[in-house]
Amino acid sequence: MAKEILAKELMARIQELLEQAPTKPTLVYFDIIGFCWPIPCLLHMKNVDYELIQIPIFQWAYCDEHVKQALKACFRNGHVQLYVDSEVKLNQSNLIIAYLGENYDLIGGNTKKKYDVMDALVHAYDAPFHFSGLFQANFKMGVSCEVVTARLEAFLGNSV
Repeated sequence: MAKEILAKELMARIQELLEQAPTKPTLVYFDIIGFCWPIPCLLHMKNVDYELIQIPIFQWAYCDEHVKQALKACFRNGHVQLYVDSEVKLNQSNLIIAYLGENYDLIGGNTKKKYDVMDALVHAYDAPFHFSGLFQANFKMGVSCEVVTARLEAFLGNSV
């Protein structure tokens, strides 16, 4: 019962965010480190007062009496994260990062600097794949330790 109550509270809060602009920027994500982690970093760098709504993983997986993940239905395409401020409602991490970069003057003063910054952000976005173990089984299955190590070194820029 407690899971159901919390899921309903989260759904109501998310619906409220989508229907009216929040009083301060709000970020909704799981209670884990993942693709979203560069976003709070950018907000902290610029001292932005924002609200973070964390969704416990068990809530995301909760099914209602109709065996539907009702909380997942609150998000466009069933995807988390969600960033909402007075101007936008965004659902994809790279788009949120680009928006914050431009909105808070973090992208650079010319095209070359802009793409240098975006290059660094893409690496930050890729980091959870390479270092967290989220998808390591996909990369290691049937691959020798030497190849896995070489791939990691190449990603880090240490290849010969």
